[in-house]
Amino acid sequence: MVCTTIYVRLNRYSMTCAQSRSPLPEARRAIGHSLQSLAQLPLDESLSLPDTFEVIARHLRPDHPNREVGVVSIRLISCPDILSMSELRDGQRYIARLIEVCCPDLIKKVLTDKNTQNHEKLFAAQSVHQDATERLRNLTEAFNSFDDLRGRRQIIMRALNHGPTKSYLTPFGFTSLQLSVTSLLQRIDDLAQSQGQELQGGMQ
Repeated sequence: MVCTTIYVRLNRYSMTCAQSRSPLPEARRAIGHSLQSLAQLPLDESLSLPDTFEVIARHLRPDHPNREVGVVSIRLISCPDILSMSELRDGQRYIARLIEVCCPDLIKKVLTDKNTQNHEKLFAAQSVHQDATERLRNLTEAFNSFDDLRGRRQIIMRALNHGPTKSYLTPFGFTSLQLSVTSLLQRIDDLAQSQGQELQGGMQ
């Protein structure tokens, strides 16, 4: 529920920024408060969003990583202008640690060098979101017919089964989406085969 709230606020922030070209301190504050809640920390309304990352990083427990905090952090640093360049630079060690501790398997899939610097870790984390967005773009494109959709089946299934994408999106109901899309594609295949058999029967 908290994850959904953060995503809704992010979307509103992005839409408003695109229209006004100005930052929205109240939106950043609200996202920071939701992030504190997701990390199960007592609400501190005085904390800015960058300060929230630092506080969460200092309270991390590697033996009990909060994966949702990690993937939401990746989404936040991938949102244009949610953090300024100076804020990212100043807070990169806290954000990088947060993502590494909360999503160790995900980071290992995109980084092989343990000595990678913090800004490189953040760039790699952002690439996870960008790659997932690009891979799932096929799910948002209109199709002209069932045959058109069937023709995209392999591309769609490859995107849904991509390891880093699944790992990144699993906390947000991705498994349910994957099952629904797979079921839909199977039903379309069954329908096409049934129609093909009826057509063949009518021609005999």
